Amino acid sequence: MGTQGSPHGPGKYTCTYTRRGDLTFAGNSTTSSRLVMRNTTGPDAAEVQCLLLRHQLSPGDVDGYYGPLTEKRVKSLQRRDHVAADGIVGEQTWALLRHVGGTTRK
Repeated sequence: MGTQGSPHGPGKYTCTYTRRGDLTFAGNSTTSSRLVMRNTTGPDAAEVQCLLLRHQLSPGDVDGYYGPLTEKRVKSLQRRDHVAADGIVGEQTWALLRHVGGTTRK
């Protein structure tokens, strides 16, 4: 699969965390449903990477490229939360990523 959701490709992204209700956002994308998977590039992939960091699952650089390490960390999150560990971020995995515990570390 190629880039999904944005014409912007990999690069350097920052993580600026905010909360809206019980959801956490990292400042790159507000989606909770767009599919993100291996070889996706752009802000949605960067959002996944930032949210993985909040779950203490480092995907490596936050570069907007959903590569093998990001996929591995997504699978770890999925296994930890007892959902199908397919490495694809869809609605169920977005919900896991966005519901980060009550800490507000940066």
